[in-house]
Amino acid sequence: MSNQSAQRILNLLISLIILIFAFWLRTSGLAWDHLRHYHPDERYISWVASSIEFTGHENWSDLLNPQTSRFNPYYWPKGQTTEGIVVPFDQNRNFAYGHLPLYLGVGLTRLLEQLAIPWESLPMPNEPLEFDYLTVASRFLTALFDMGSIVLLFLIGRRLFSPLVGGFAAALLAVTVMHIQLSHFFISDTYLTFFIVLTVDGLTRACLASSPGAQKRALAVGAIAAGMAIGSKFSAVLLGLPILITLIFLYQRRFWRPALGVASLTLVAFALTNPFAVLDFSCPPEDAQIAGQPLVITHCYLQNIARESAMVRGSEAFPFTRQYDNTTAIVYPIVNQLRWGMGWPMGLIAFAGFAVIMGTYAVDGLRHWRERKVDKKWVAAGVILTWVIPYFFLTTTFQVKFMRYLQPVTPFLLLFGSWLLLEALPLRWRTGGKIAAVIVWVMTALYALAFTGIYRQPHPWQALSIWVYEQIPAGETIAIELWDETLPSNLSQQNKAWVRSSYQMVELNWLSRAYAADDERKLRRNLENLAAADYWIVASNRNYGVVSRLPEAYPITHQVYEKLFRGDLGYVPVYVGDRPLSLGPVQLTPNRFATAGLEPPEFVAEHLSQTGRLIGPAADESFTVYDQPLVIVFFNQERLSAEELQRLFIP
Repeated sequence: MSNQSAQRILNLLISLIILIFAFWLRTSGLAWDHLRHYHPDERYISWVASSIEFTGHENWSDLLNPQTSRFNPYYWPKGQTTEGIVVPFDQNRNFAYGHLPLYLGVGLTRLLEQLAIPWESLPMPNEPLEFDYLTVASRFLTALFDMGSIVLLFLIGRRLFSPLVGGFAAALLAVTVMHIQLSHFFISDTYLTFFIVLTVDGLTRACLASSPGAQKRALAVGAIAAGMAIGSKFSAVLLGLPILITLIFLYQRRFWRPALGVASLTLVAFALTNPFAVLDFSCPPEDAQIAGQPLVITHCYLQNIARESAMVRGSEAFPFTRQYDNTTAIVYPIVNQLRWGMGWPMGLIAFAGFAVIMGTYAVDGLRHWRERKVDKKWVAAGVILTWVIPYFFLTTTFQVKFMRYLQPVTPFLLLFGSWLLLEALPLRWRTGGKIAAVIVWVMTALYALAFTGIYRQPHPWQALSIWVYEQIPAGETIAIELWDETLPSNLSQQNKAWVRSSYQMVELNWLSRAYAADDERKLRRNLENLAAADYWIVASNRNYGVVSRLPEAYPITHQVYEKLFRGDLGYVPVYVGDRPLSLGPVQLTPNRFATAGLEPPEFVAEHLSQTGRLIGPAADESFTVYDQPLVIVFFNQERLSAEELQRLFIP
């Protein structure tokens, strides 16, 4: 066997090992929430999915009629029931998510049912309802789509740079923690990313095609994938720019004719995968604004797009997005990727590669323009930038900056970082670049292993619920926080059926009613509930991480958690639980208190200072709240009255 053949076999073996490792990271712990459905977006998507049926229509008109179709995400069907959950009948519903991931998840579930795949063969903690079965099957599909992004990234990198660059970029994506986390959720971001990477793959192949036929086929793939990307999430509409740049490069002044064909394919792909985004005009009208002008929208798809646009731009504030008040555009998303989404080693390489390649193209673009000389690979790589640059800077300047919003550009940032380490450095530094690449990958892989350690531990909300049922007598009054998970969860365990309704529940509403509405009336209502409660469950940092940090928005209630943690409210902590990132004896958990200017109660501080426990920097709430929250239970020891409590705030 020649050295070249041996090297190929070795490369293939390494690639196979990395792919198996990536698959394990993404599918380990798919029942991470014990099927209590703790991710609210996923919970709603699965709820809607439970009513989607591809069959059961008498004719085509019923299938395409928004009010009779069981295929319409915007309308609850008439009379259809799903065991174990309550489904409304014959009414409109909001669905602000892409329809294609919804249909794909339902399709896989129905396929598994037809194949008679038993629930025991899936990672189920007990015999599931259809709602549970659908969620786990769809999470598995989400993981498969992320695996597809890894393979496509390798092909793009190999084509534009080298097999080494493509392979390393794919290896980095395989261990990217943000991708691993999102692969555990049945939401649209991973599907969106896959179809965007597939679109870019088609466009770059078209730029490099050696024949008109190959060029057209690649463009067709890119166009169809773009339609499916938009069908996964509307933000993919920005793919129009790289598509246009590709067509201008290929056809110059005659680009408009093929542009019509590409646009047609994109629209058809979108319409076929999101039919009711085109057909349903039956939603009740809502006032929205476009370009500052009021517009009454009855088209369901546009109505949902307008609502989501208002949220991300901050023109309509929601309590669960106020965490982004006073955060710095561009800087805040990058910092969270460096700290948690990618980790520092990978993140620094990725963003450095992005900066260097932007600078390189700015310089080379001027030179190419002067010399009237264009390299196809140079153009193809530039096409990627026409996606990454607008999307990155638009998204990172939104008022709302969820970490997952950067997933559609993460593969390309890793590609740029791989290019920087392995090809862009001067020749005398290339060996050092390769050594650095190995170190970066190993460190990131260890971080990924530590992250998946959370899925081998009980979910904090599940563990808390068991503790509540075992330790708190039925009939006690429990205060929960609005806009956070309602605990304890209803559980069925070891022939025991535990239900939340065995307790008296009262709500504390700290996040709503900000600024002038954060007044004595709001405070009084909350304090009356506090005085009546026996226990207070703080399910996560969603409330205290916001109201304590924003005294201008919460001029009265920003004091609540400082007083609670100090013991002034008469409540003492009696339970604390979390599930930290873990690798052997070492554990890592984000700091949930520092950015809010709070010191945790001594009881909690002792828990966080266990041997082997490291406290990392703060993390975006969306990174921790679903699968790794810190939960604290306080007991009303001193039984202060509402009047006594109020005097602590307003003498």
